[in-house]
Amino acid sequence: MTPQHLKDTQTLLTKTGFTTSNTWYHGTSSALVASIQAQGLKRSGDQALNDVAKATMQP
Repeated sequence: MTPQHLKDTQTLLTKTGFTTSNTWYHGTSSALVASIQAQGLKRSGDQALNDVAKATMQP
């Protein structure tokens, strides 16, 4: 079920696409909600960048 705060598509969607607003939508699976709530949104390369940074800073 779509949460009420995401049901604005009826007013934002036009024949030429979505109108501009201050609301941004992240397209991801609802199956990832628990992980996103626990860890936040992560880019796919974040772990690799962190590993390289740690390796670089180790004596």
